[in-house]
Amino acid sequence: MKQFTVLIKSNHQDGDAFENQIKINVGDEVIEGEFDAVDWVKINGDACSNASLINLIKTEMQVNGIEVMDPEYWTTEAYIVGVNNESIPEDFDFYTIEDRIRTGDLI
Repeated sequence: MKQFTVLIKSNHQDGDAFENQIKINVGDEVIEGEFDAVDWVKINGDACSNASLINLIKTEMQVNGIEVMDPEYWTTEAYIVGVNNESIPEDFDFYTIEDRIRTGDLI
């Protein structure tokens, strides 16, 4: 079992933005393998194609009352920023994560 910390970032087209963090417990049936040193670009890329993980994130967002705002005006993205006791560095450049969970996946 692993615990993932997921950052949910929502941005409005006129500049408004807000962030939320959720923690989800992920079993080995969803994510296999150990993480000695987390490759943040790879784990976020892998998350995009993992429907079970995306469903866990969506469920936890609903439990915490985090909404995906109107996609006409807002973009919402989810990033895995923590695995167990390891967290993404504060100076990490999120633009290096090209493959991420996006609005359409979270609706």
